[in-house]
Amino acid sequence: MRLYLTGFMGAGKTTVGHLLAQRLAVDFVDLDARIEAHRGQPITAIFEGEGEAGFRRLETECLRLTVELRDSVVATGGGTPVDLANRDWMRRHGRIVWLDVPFSELVARLAVDGSRPLFRDVAAAEQLFASRSEAYGDCDLRIDAGELEPGEIVSAIVEKLEPAIG
Repeated sequence: MRLYLTGFMGAGKTTVGHLLAQRLAVDFVDLDARIEAHRGQPITAIFEGEGEAGFRRLETECLRLTVELRDSVVATGGGTPVDLANRDWMRRHGRIVWLDVPFSELVARLAVDGSRPLFRDVAAAEQLFASRSEAYGDCDLRIDAGELEPGEIVSAIVEKLEPAIG
C-alpha cells in the first residue's frame, strides 16, 4: 500500500514519513527531494526559474513516478493535493493521510527566512493555508497532528489504518 502524507508546510510530513516508513518496513519518498534530484537544483531555484506553474508541472510528473514503488510512504509537497487531478491520482494509487496542524503552530515551527518560496510573509501564508484547507480535507484519513509528537502521529496513523495495512 502507498500512503501519501499531505498537509501544509511545517506539518511534519517528512519527519513523520521517515518514521512511518520505518515502522511499516516500506520505502520512504520525499517528493520535494525527488523533484530536486530530478531537476538537479533546489526548489527555490525552480520557483525562481520556472515560477510556481512550472514547479507544479514538475511536481505532478514526479508524483506519478511514485507508482513504481509497490509499498511506500510518500511525503508530498504542501501544494501537491491542491490539484484535484493529483488527489484523484493519489487516491487511485494509495491512501491520502492529512497531517492537520493549526496555522498558529505552523508559524511557530517555520522560519520566515525565504527558504520556503511560499512562506515569506505570514499574512500571505495564512491566506494560502486557508485556500488549501478544502483540498487537504479531501483525504482518506485526517490526523489532528498539532499537539502530537512525530512518534505519536505515526501510532495514530497505524492504529487508524490497521485493518488496511495489517
